[in-house]
Amino acid sequence: MKSVDEKLFHLLVSSVKDYSIVLIDINGEVLSWNAGAENIKGYKSEEIIGKNISIFYKQDDNERLQLRHNLNQALKNGKYECEGWRVRKDGSVFWANVVFTTLYNDAGHLIGFAKVTRDITGQKQNEQIAAANKANLEREVKAKSEKIIANELRFRELIENSYDGYSLFNAEMKVIYRSRSSERINGWTYTDREAENIMAILHPDDVPLMQQGLPGLLNNPEIPVHFTVRVRHKQGHYVWVQGVFTNMLADKHIGAIICNFRDVTRQKMIEDEREKMTATLLQRNKDLEEFAYMVSHNLRAPVANIAGLIGILNNSEFDTTDYIHSLQALDQSVTNLDNVIKKMNDILQVGGSNR
Repeated sequence: MKSVDEKLFHLLVSSVKDYSIVLIDINGEVLSWNAGAENIKGYKSEEIIGKNISIFYKQDDNERLQLRHNLNQALKNGKYECEGWRVRKDGSVFWANVVFTTLYNDAGHLIGFAKVTRDITGQKQNEQIAAANKANLEREVKAKSEKIIANELRFRELIENSYDGYSLFNAEMKVIYRSRSSERINGWTYTDREAENIMAILHPDDVPLMQQGLPGLLNNPEIPVHFTVRVRHKQGHYVWVQGVFTNMLADKHIGAIICNFRDVTRQKMIEDEREKMTATLLQRNKDLEEFAYMVSHNLRAPVANIAGLIGILNNSEFDTTDYIHSLQALDQSVTNLDNVIKKMNDILQVGGSNR
């Protein structure tokens, strides 16, 4: 006759509907069946008792091997927990959490196994959805990361192969980055310690200008500061560079002073040559004015003398026709010479008023 505890235990087991709690013998044949087993797997007790639990596995060799494996692990360890697809009476499948526990009699002989099964299909589906969402998120993150990296590489290539040079400075105006285009302009690489501080490679005459502009650069973030200075090339000569500093030290993504610049040495040489040519032309024009003034002044005196002589001759009494013709020709020459001088003066006066 069963004890009160055994009756209570069997009553408790039989009333549980969320768990399949069954006993199986050492061959895997069902010995007991509860309401939870019927609820989960669809079999009534009279339909399943005496049947082998392989009926709950998919009918293929791998699943058969899995059943033997589960029982062997339970024998080896006394208890074994696993998960997998199981088959209901109607042929549908569910994801099961199964715990096998070995059972021994008082003599220590194996009499079978207790098998507890839970239907965790919903949990499995949620895990699959979560895994799918995670996989999709990882793909999206990877795609976006690759796009960001591609854009960054494209931007870096643009910077590195630009006509302009790019450098980054800290608050002490020490270089923390130089582009390859910067190296093409002044010869200095990022690792050249000699050129680490910009003041070290500035032309001595341009250092005061840079020192004067530094406070305004440091105290006015994001305000461009333009400059044109001479920078010592690594080979020793100086090159003219023109560019702009922008203080982005406060920007958490940059944290530096950006400097982009270009080599304007050729332009400066052209400007210097143009200034020299302009100065030369102005000097030549001045010399020409002085020469014209001198010619005008020196010619007027002879003209005056000639005019005086003509006056004397006109007042004398000569009757010969040739003499008269000569005087007339002399008078005409003087008139022509005087007109030329007047025109020269007019031209010089117009040129002087246009300056």
